[in-house]
Amino acid sequence: MISSSATNPTEEQQHLPFWIIWHIWKSRNNLIFNKVSWELGSIIRKAKEDVLERNVAKTNQQQHVHASTNNTGTHITRWTPPPTRLVKVNVDGSFNYQNVCIGARWIVRDDSDNYCLAGSAQLKQAFSLLEAEGIALL
Repeated sequence: MISSSATNPTEEQQHLPFWIIWHIWKSRNNLIFNKVSWELGSIIRKAKEDVLERNVAKTNQQQHVHASTNNTGTHITRWTPPPTRLVKVNVDGSFNYQNVCIGARWIVRDDSDNYCLAGSAQLKQAFSLLEAEGIALL
């Protein structure tokens, strides 16, 4: 018996192979240029994280709500589009205190909330979260 998910794959299942290929390419480049090897499990995990991040970004885009209040009264800030005919780049940095390395992620969207481009990088040598955020912005 064929399951319904095999005949009708979810959007996540449709996009995952492309993200895996992307991370295999990044792994190859990291091995060639930085002499750093990624394990297969790490590549798959990063691909799944990117699919989930894209889905969250897409969900936020579809809501078209700039700010609202949830049931507990907590203020929730939503993404706001850039002026007409411009794009907006949202950037975030992360910092690992144990091995003093940072991660950076970014997403580019146009004034109609359309996804244009996204990426991520793992970088080394930062000494605080604030520095990681600044390096991610660069």
